[in-house]
Amino acid sequence: MSFYLPKIIWIIVNPMTLLLVLICAGLLLSLVRRWRGAGHWLLVVSSLILLLVSVLPVGKLMMAALESRFPPVYRLPEKVDGIIVLGGAFSLGLSEARGQVVMNENSERMTAFADLVRRYPEAKHVFTGGSGSLNPSYLRGADIAVRLLHELGIDTSQIIFEGESRNTHEHPGKIRTLVTPKPEETWVLVTSAYHMPRAVGVFRAQNWPVIAYPVDYRTAGMRRTLALDFDLQHGLQTFAFGAHNWAGLIAYYLMGRTSELLPGTEPTAG
Repeated sequence: MSFYLPKIIWIIVNPMTLLLVLICAGLLLSLVRRWRGAGHWLLVVSSLILLLVSVLPVGKLMMAALESRFPPVYRLPEKVDGIIVLGGAFSLGLSEARGQVVMNENSERMTAFADLVRRYPEAKHVFTGGSGSLNPSYLRGADIAVRLLHELGIDTSQIIFEGESRNTHEHPGKIRTLVTPKPEETWVLVTSAYHMPRAVGVFRAQNWPVIAYPVDYRTAGMRRTLALDFDLQHGLQTFAFGAHNWAGLIAYYLMGRTSELLPGTEPTAG
């Protein structure tokens, strides 16, 4: 139930869903003479909210705040014992329907992982990712990862593929059944920059320190996101995406799945 409940709650509290409800309520109320004023008020408010989150850099600032928690890594230690890449770089439904690897906006997770596999051939290499879909017929992320890495010329026999985890919280526990990380070992975690705070928080909460290797940036940083953006569709999508990731981070903290509310480079007390 802990897997399905957050997904169901998000469908209900999704800002885009709430905006749609406000607009529909405004339209319905405006058809009733007694409630026409309230209906017009709801339509005005919902339209203003829609315009503000589309034009103002609200979504970009939300994303930039997450991406700024861990800086880009330009140099890793000479000795790396293990490299973990989190799934989420594939469109599972399209890959199954088209019979080929279909990647999404998180594709840099896999290209960075392939690069690190070549640079650290002696390390343990782990891909972790099943299917987070409510539809169990989809392929698992691990199934597609095997095919992609093989196509890239990587020796997949030297990679550990974990395909049972369905969300970020399940990754560390599922990986531990396949590898036995020691306290003195150096492990590198690869995932999207916006996702890194939640991922590192989960690993810390499960007593597995990792070096964050963020990739797949969506913003240029806090200082470069203040300009107005009149690409309304992009602004709205960015806001929805940012809200989803912040909601996930807060939910994980409230559920005790992360060690901190907003994990960063240095763990904070409490």
